[in-house]
Amino acid sequence: MRYYIDAVWIGEEYWTSIDKFGNILDGRTIDDFITIGSNKILKNPGDRIFVGYWILRDSLGQHEAFGTARLNGSDKVCGTFLNRQNTREEMCGGFRVLSRHKISGVNPFEFIPVTQVIRPYAVTYRRQQPARIYSYNKYENFIGTANLRNRIVWGIESDSTIIKVEETDTYNDYVQNIEILIKNPLRENNDVIMLERLRKERERERTERLCRQINEKERLKNKLRIDTEVHNLSNDNIPLFKRKRVFN
Repeated sequence: MRYYIDAVWIGEEYWTSIDKFGNILDGRTIDDFITIGSNKILKNPGDRIFVGYWILRDSLGQHEAFGTARLNGSDKVCGTFLNRQNTREEMCGGFRVLSRHKISGVNPFEFIPVTQVIRPYAVTYRRQQPARIYSYNKYENFIGTANLRNRIVWGIESDSTIIKVEETDTYNDYVQNIEILIKNPLRENNDVIMLERLRKERERERTERLCRQINEKERLKNKLRIDTEVHNLSNDNIPLFKRKRVFN
């Protein structure tokens, strides 16, 4: 299956901002962060890595890079990125993390092998794309920055090794170990349908629960009524409220 790109820009609704003090903003939580499965052989398959997005504004203008974000403890998020000089920057705030849609909770993203990406579904900012790079020597995935036009990818491994993969120099590595992030509209639509079905199921469950509560209240109310009338054997099994209808 081939995907076509030219290209996709995603808005704030798909990012979680982390301020320079490490606080997760706008009511988001770590649970909103997106993890995307991999079919590669990994040394630590349980490790969770996220797509980080860093924007640097300085006297030279604006520099943007994608990198690997990880949890540091239970509630601290840190990321590693490459700066203008392609040297390592590590920070625990001041960047964004790819997340489910803020309102709908939809996750339409997936990583596709670079050889299958054509047009127009690749996530792109300033002609750069988030990439997932696989190290077959260290058995790990990490996030980097791709330029599909120039067919080059930069990234930094967990041990701070800086990696450059260029099609013209290392063709096999480029075509076999590079994946590009896409926003798949089919997954987006499927998720919307699933969420609508879930919403209806929850609405039905709420209605049924409310009916049960009302019935239980009515049952307890009737049970607490004090029956002071004298019965005979023909009506001793008839509830009080039913007999009153008969006698009235």
